[in-house]
Amino acid sequence: MLTNKDLLFISITTKPILWIEMIFVYTLFSVIPQEYIYRVFYFYRYKHFFKSSWKFNLVNALVFSLGHLMFNSPLVMLITFIGGYFFAHTYQKTKSMLWVSVEHIIYGGWLFTVGMGKMLGFPI
Repeated sequence: MLTNKDLLFISITTKPILWIEMIFVYTLFSVIPQEYIYRVFYFYRYKHFFKSSWKFNLVNALVFSLGHLMFNSPLVMLITFIGGYFFAHTYQKTKSMLWVSVEHIIYGGWLFTVGMGKMLGFPI
């Protein structure tokens, strides 16, 4: 509503099949690789560098956000930083790539649904 109210819910109301396809593509080619790299690999590889879990999660969120620099958008950087912190916290609590991926799919799908998919490089 704040960034472009004309796009609010446009994907699901005008192109519901494309919306479903994009959620599927997003899950397979974006969420799963990102969660493997930024949660599974990162937590395995770098957990011994940090004594504080909130600092570890903060750095993970920063790294996740920096992984989205290609979109050249301060809003994307902010959203991915906040989401990255949530994802790190979820992974730290559950140790489950499945649950953190489900969370990531829900948040990303919500962005597509409310019309913010284009800012993340998707056609809706």
